[in-house]
Amino acid sequence: NETGVTLVGFSVTGIRLFKAVYDGAGIATEQLAVVGDLPPANQVLADIMFAYWPPASWHARLPAGWALADEIASTRVLRDAAGGAVFEIDYENISGAREPVCVRHKIFGYEIRIKNLDETGED
Repeated sequence: NETGVTLVGFSVTGIRLFKAVYDGAGIATEQLAVVGDLPPANQVLADIMFAYWPPASWHARLPAGWALADEIASTRVLRDAAGGAVFEIDYENISGAREPVCVRHKIFGYEIRIKNLDETGED
């Protein structure tokens, strides 16, 4: 919705791993299953927020020297002060809209595949 984001993380086999909710004021997380070395749910939600919100909305929140930019039409990159990629977000044109489909976090070593569900819970 316009004031918040709800994110539910699933394993590749469909097991619900966590739920994270951003309500405009803060992030609440719930760990639903403990599996290996998963990144914290709030980190995953932050990555998803970076994917959806325009880069300009993040500039004042980034550490000094860091940059978030759409480097090519299909890729957004967060770079640290030394110019190294922290994460990359891939986009595709889906139903006429530019939608994020993958976040590759270089520092924490994970990849998130994004799949949006409509109001009925179907693709």
